[in-house]
Amino acid sequence: MESLSSDVLGIVFVFLDTRSLMRASLVNNLWRFSVFDNMHNFYINLYPFRNVVTDEIVLKFSDVKGINLYGCRKITDSVLEYLHRIEHINLTQCKDITDVGLSRLSTYRDGKGPRTALLEGLHEITNDGIKHVRDVDILSLRYCKNITSDCFSILSNVRYLDLRNTRMTKFDGIRNLKNTQVLVLSNSFHVRDEIFETLYPVDADDILPLKRLYLANCRITDNGLRYLSDNFMSTNLELLNIEGCGQVTDLGVANLKDGNDDLKIYSDLCCL
Repeated sequence: MESLSSDVLGIVFVFLDTRSLMRASLVNNLWRFSVFDNMHNFYINLYPFRNVVTDEIVLKFSDVKGINLYGCRKITDSVLEYLHRIEHINLTQCKDITDVGLSRLSTYRDGKGPRTALLEGLHEITNDGIKHVRDVDILSLRYCKNITSDCFSILSNVRYLDLRNTRMTKFDGIRNLKNTQVLVLSNSFHVRDEIFETLYPVDADDILPLKRLYLANCRITDNGLRYLSDNFMSTNLELLNIEGCGQVTDLGVANLKDGNDDLKIYSDLCCL
């Protein structure tokens, strides 16, 4: 192994988990150099160490490609400024992260920001904060209680948007999601049949690119499915998840499926 170059070792080390990678860095000086010289290729998972991870520890991984900080509740906004090459970041349940921290995400990758941002359970962030992650491909805001319907105009470029378990009561402006292909609104008490009319109004001039719509455990009924069926030609839907929607019957599902063979439907009654 001593005859291998740092670049070759770096390729090998990509396949190691975080604990093994850190152990490899202790073998000798060559391996240590190879680990830190190739840090920009690694995905670091600090979840197993979440109870002890601090800003100082995160700083050691400032050049990583991706980092999982799920549950690392001791980190603060300050450390985000130093993650220069991050493409994928998970800040779920990092309770001290605020809009200030998110403003530093826009400095990543020469101002392009990360490609994936999982911000679940961050109760301090607001619409002002998510302006700084507006260009990500994948964004999860589950359990973010201060996010409102104004976010739709902000997040028009997001391709995968997860808004499960938010406290959003209105969905005005949802048609601003001009590039979203996957939208998750599951477990949202205020999502009712009207969501279909909002997404697919009869007088719409364009068709949204939305391909997958998740409405599990929402207040959807056969009436909503009937509207969707009547206007299905105005959609690009390939998958609809209505599991847990207790007011949907097998007749409602059958009517929607009739003539729409390319649509996959997940419900408590069947998977068609």
